[in-house]
Amino acid sequence: MLLCHCPEATAERIAHELREVVSKIEFSWAQRVFPCSISIGVASFGAGIGNIEQVLSAADSACFLAKEKGRNRVQVYRTEDQELATRRREMDWAVRLREALRQDSFILYVQAMVPLQARHRPAGGWRC
Repeated sequence: MLLCHCPEATAERIAHELREVVSKIEFSWAQRVFPCSISIGVASFGAGIGNIEQVLSAADSACFLAKEKGRNRVQVYRTEDQELATRRREMDWAVRLREALRQDSFILYVQAMVPLQARHRPAGGWRC
């Protein structure tokens, strides 16, 4: 949800209200009742975030952190938040690894593990 011309405090309040509304919803399937929940990441322009891509990325990071903290939460992105900074670095690595896999750009190196003492050498030597 994008809120135009909305102060961060108001956006956070709206997010909490939305989370509360969703938490009251239940749905039935196969004769069972399931509760609903929502994790929300809130981010705004300013404080080092200058374009829409950065805002959406920050909101995504905050949302993932809300899920990691137990779901059904609201997490506000703040540039000084170390948990969010760690989460963003992890997400950046995940993107880089997926891209490397997609481009088949991994190289596998192997190094034999050998004991420092020769008396531990298995009969017949080592095979790699």
